[in-house]
Amino acid sequence: MTDKRPILHYIILLGLAAVWGIAFMFVKVALEGFGPLTISALRLTIGAVTISLLLYPLKSKLPSTLKQWKQCAIAGNIGTTLPFVLISWSIQYVNSSVAAICMSIIPLSTLLLAHKMTSDEKISVQKIIGIMFGMLGVTILFYDTIHIANDNLIYIALFALLFSAFNYALSGGLIKRLECKDAIGSACAMLICSSITLWPIVFIFEMPMDIAPKMDAIFFVLFLGLFSTGIATILLVHLTNLAGMTFVSYNTYFIPLVGIAAGYFFLGEPVNDIMKISVALILAGIFIAERKGKKNASS
Repeated sequence: MTDKRPILHYIILLGLAAVWGIAFMFVKVALEGFGPLTISALRLTIGAVTISLLLYPLKSKLPSTLKQWKQCAIAGNIGTTLPFVLISWSIQYVNSSVAAICMSIIPLSTLLLAHKMTSDEKISVQKIIGIMFGMLGVTILFYDTIHIANDNLIYIALFALLFSAFNYALSGGLIKRLECKDAIGSACAMLICSSITLWPIVFIFEMPMDIAPKMDAIFFVLFLGLFSTGIATILLVHLTNLAGMTFVSYNTYFIPLVGIAAGYFFLGEPVNDIMKISVALILAGIFIAERKGKKNASS
């Protein structure tokens, strides 16, 4: 089933990895002008407006029933609101490249969730071995980051990033179960619901009307809203419906590479041997876990 995928599936997958991988650097820079909650809310709102403008020209429709809206609200808040807020907050305390590496556990989380949420992606001994490799890679990254920083907030930031990755994995299963199969309409509904949820919280904890951000911070937030949120959410929903939650999670093969490269070239963030070992172990874990699945799928 997965052996002869259309090339378009892989193009979309790489596109998602690119816009999500570079987003960590953009969030890091945008934090110089906006608070983490405000960045997240602006991303969601700009994304929702972007998709709304595409509904009529592409002949798409929003969900038509209350149940479909509830499903989109749950998927949106779990898959966008929580991760956006936690990632934006965490990147204040860790490098953007470290945040990108933490997203590498999404496929491993997806393997565990798929065992419960699907009937044809069950756990196996080989998948468990793969998960253990991945967890070892994350543990090494934790130790190195905490050892260098020696700050208790680093613990919280890293766990928040891993929780964000788990939420991204969980949202794949929720998207797959959406009754509204219109990718653009579902994506729009998800971001509308997420925006409505987050803005009241922004005005409670931050003062978005009092800030005076520089133009570069504004540009990065616009990019995050248009591409890393709006367009990316459409691609995410569409690809999940086409190829399944496990295949979509493979974009995180590349997110660490994009995130590390962006942080290194544009922000001057260091790339040490521990980070390389961590990425290698995580990717090896994903390879081991998925190799068994492919054999089963072709048998």
